[in-house]
Amino acid sequence: MSSAVKKSSQPRSVSNAPHPDIDRYPLKVSPDWALRDVMALMSLGSLEGMSGSQEKKTDSANPRVNYVLVMAEQELLGIFTERDVVKLSAQGLDFATVKVEAVMSRQLITLKESELENEPLTALTLFRQHRIRHVPILGDDSAVVGVVTSESLCKALQPSTLLKLRRVSEVMCTHTITASPATSVVEIAQLMTTHRISCVVIVADSDTSSSSLQPIGIITERDIVQSQTLALDLSSLLAQSVMSTPLVCLTPEDSLWEAHQRMQQLRVRRLVVADVKGSLTGILTQSNLLAVLNSTEMYSTVEILQDQVNQLRDEKVKLLEALNVKLTDQVEANTVELQSYQKRYQSTFEKVAVGIAHADLQGRFLMVNQSFCDQVGFSQAELLQKSFLEITHPAERNADRQQIQRLLQGEISAFSREKRYCRSDGSTLWGSVTVSLIVSPGGEPDYFIAVVEDINDRKRAEAALEQLNQELEARVALSTAAFRASERQYRMLFELAPDLLLVLNMKGIIRKVNTAAKERLGYNETELVGHPLAQFLATEAQVTCQQAFEVLMKRGNHRQELEFRRQDGTSIFVECSCTVITDSFDGEPYILAIQRDISDRKYLETRLRSSEQQMRSVFEAMHDLVLVCTVQNSRVTGDRACAHNP
Repeated sequence: MSSAVKKSSQPRSVSNAPHPDIDRYPLKVSPDWALRDVMALMSLGSLEGMSGSQEKKTDSANPRVNYVLVMAEQELLGIFTERDVVKLSAQGLDFATVKVEAVMSRQLITLKESELENEPLTALTLFRQHRIRHVPILGDDSAVVGVVTSESLCKALQPSTLLKLRRVSEVMCTHTITASPATSVVEIAQLMTTHRISCVVIVADSDTSSSSLQPIGIITERDIVQSQTLALDLSSLLAQSVMSTPLVCLTPEDSLWEAHQRMQQLRVRRLVVADVKGSLTGILTQSNLLAVLNSTEMYSTVEILQDQVNQLRDEKVKLLEALNVKLTDQVEANTVELQSYQKRYQSTFEKVAVGIAHADLQGRFLMVNQSFCDQVGFSQAELLQKSFLEITHPAERNADRQQIQRLLQGEISAFSREKRYCRSDGSTLWGSVTVSLIVSPGGEPDYFIAVVEDINDRKRAEAALEQLNQELEARVALSTAAFRASERQYRMLFELAPDLLLVLNMKGIIRKVNTAAKERLGYNETELVGHPLAQFLATEAQVTCQQAFEVLMKRGNHRQELEFRRQDGTSIFVECSCTVITDSFDGEPYILAIQRDISDRKYLETRLRSSEQQMRSVFEAMHDLVLVCTVQNSRVTGDRACAHNP
């Protein structure tokens, strides 16, 4: 320590000390204002933010404030702060009925503007001495000029060696008041009032009885003020509903300058401190930062800076050497691991059963796998000279362009659709394609990834099914048209039709049957009409009939094979086509069931399978040499007997 500092017992004035900004547009209210209105005004922001003054611009259009001045005309009567809100909340005061003059702080600590200009750190001394965060500034005529706050003083701090060299662990508050997420907000306010603090750290329930506390949130005076402004019930409101989360924490080894910068970025007045395991170790406030600026400590600290700088330089050189060795080893290890990842990726890319292609933003292929080449019939070299539009069916290109444009504009992150591709041999491939846009680390569009699945077989099956449906619908349409032609023609066609025709109501009850149905089933009309159709089905067919009826109600038509039980107990197999008729003569919808007798076909199929089985058994059991020859190509096949009788 220098001799000059040793001789001086009082801090010296520092001409280049930071001058705190004066809030020249403080919120002012009259004494008769209701406390609820005062808090609403505080939530709106400062007069500077609302007025749009050009004299001084803040970081936001409407910065929040945590105090108001209570004035009568030009006379300063008191001040009301967030700390007062917390104290009154803990007491359960009704904010809607109380005037601000009844609860404001009347014992004011003020400062002349001239004193602040001559001794910029005087406000810091007052903050620390009286444990306050606001000092009204008066002019020479004792009129209110503005207010200096702890925030404005912290904003005035310049990057200094002192703040950069001091660590959070040196000045943080290690005695931290905590609470669980299930604690009520009114209890939080009581804790703040009892311990005269501005915040409470919320820790996980499972950690409250442990020496290692895991912080999950924080509640400040501002949170309680906002809850009161919203007229919430603080006694039933839980801390977990109000706390600020997730937390941005400091570590004990962070510098005070880093802490100061973090507070400025996050626009907060305190930060929780946690170790590398995430356990709570303390809390750092703006008051702690301001305490570091004690003038005497600043002068005494400067004298040891050079030694610390030299020591840090040596440590830095050694650390860099060690890091260089470690980094070299890590790069080698990462290179080996990256090569392994690349091999696995390439193997997956090539072996996967679906087609995968990468394309640039203009649609030209950058990379394709073998599955995609097989799908479209081009080699990899040929595809890398093309764009995806070149192998897209002309009728599909506009839809692709529209979807790609939506991807590039950020409207969607991916899209899926079924489309046609033009193969190299001129044929068409139906594919189900999913296209995603990959962005660069900077957030810019980089390239497209397309995954293509061959759905040609499904499309052919759908086309065949559609054709069958159309044929059936045509038959049904003819039958329906005949039914609607006229009552006489309907009766004639209905009665003389060779197929079994049944008219059912919408519950499946038989309303009418034709002659063929009565003859084939062996029942008379009285035995059939008025009974459910399922009653005459075989047991196995009754289950499928109920499922088919549900499908019929949804689609309006359905076709399936059914097994009926005749009057004599024998079975008859039919191919049943059912259609819901909604424009009937009497206005009520009904079901027309056209059933074609396929018993002979079923019988022949059964006989054929039985005959084939018998022939196969005889063929296999023969011990003689049996040769089967065809005239066209003289191919010869033999059974097991051939092997034993060469």
